Amino acid sequence: MYHTALTLTLLQRARTSLIATIAKLTDARNDPSILRYFTLLGALVEYVRYRMYLQSAKDLSLSLLVDPEDSDLSDWEAALDALSITRTNSGLTPADGWQKDSGIRIKEAYKSVWKIINKIANVFADEDNVTVNDEHKLNAMAQFVASFGNTELRIVAGHSPDIAQIYAIANSTGKIISLYNQPDPLLQDDISAGRNYALHTAENLVHEFGHVLDFRTGNRMYDEEWSFMRKEFGRLIICGTKPNGDPDQRSSLLRGFNVNDGWNIQFRQNKLNLEDFMACYHPSNDTELCDDPTQTKKDELCFELEIERIADMFLFWNYSDDVDYDFTSDDRGQTLYAFANGLEWSRGNTTLTPTGFMGWIIEVGETT
Repeated sequence: MYHTALTLTLLQRARTSLIATIAKLTDARNDPSILRYFTLLGALVEYVRYRMYLQSAKDLSLSLLVDPEDSDLSDWEAALDALSITRTNSGLTPADGWQKDSGIRIKEAYKSVWKIINKIANVFADEDNVTVNDEHKLNAMAQFVASFGNTELRIVAGHSPDIAQIYAIANSTGKIISLYNQPDPLLQDDISAGRNYALHTAENLVHEFGHVLDFRTGNRMYDEEWSFMRKEFGRLIICGTKPNGDPDQRSSLLRGFNVNDGWNIQFRQNKLNLEDFMACYHPSNDTELCDDPTQTKKDELCFELEIERIADMFLFWNYSDDVDYDFTSDDRGQTLYAFANGLEWSRGNTTLTPTGFMGWIIEVGETT
């Protein structure tokens, strides 16, 4: 927390000097004598101090945002502390938890945060139509703290009590990400690397931060995604007429919705199966849908499947500069890209503009 405390001290000194500058300028304006020139000189001195303290605070903050490959454990820990990302061990000693293998887990955690901050900075720069500069980075760091801060990364001994193969899970408050030390079975990447424990990669953690964002919106991201996907992949079925004479229209996802389309499933952190979606809310035919409309309602399985898709879209959005993580150029990929980036999307007579991840990040930062 040293960096944070020193930055706050510098900002406080900058504030004090700015207040002194304004006070001296006010005194000089009200002083008709020649002494006002000495007062103005004092104001200039205080203003120089203000700029010096402010620049020092900026430089210190920017020093935290170092390339993960050009820094070490102390740098990663300092950055995570300053950005309000805590690390805890549950049922594990520090040596078997965050400090395992020279802090490789801390490096992956920092890489995930570094990736998200740089993405936010790039969006800010794109809005200004310039390349990323220090102001964009500082604003991105502040935005990250406002939207994702106060998150606990908790390494948990053993595996999930519910489903042994669960790798990580964000709780519904959006405050804790549990990282299971010993999922059963271990991922092949861990086995191939000779590890007998789970290393939660930056990609996996970015996915989990997607859940954090979704939960902090009150799952309104999920509601928006549900509606958006039905407009893209669904169709309306006429089930008679309503009492007022209007057609009774109900939506269905019967026309070939494949959750694997639109991106390279190899890089996703939660590889959902089409069969799961079919079991979740797909009637077998139009008559079944009309006879029992409750079959299309969102249930617990639907919710789980959709929020995993959203977290993976967040992953792809953050890594979109990497060609491996880019959305495909077909209709499915364009739909996912539009949802992630908040771009206008049209099909037939329907035009939608989703909030986009940046919009949700800003909203969450303003309300939490």
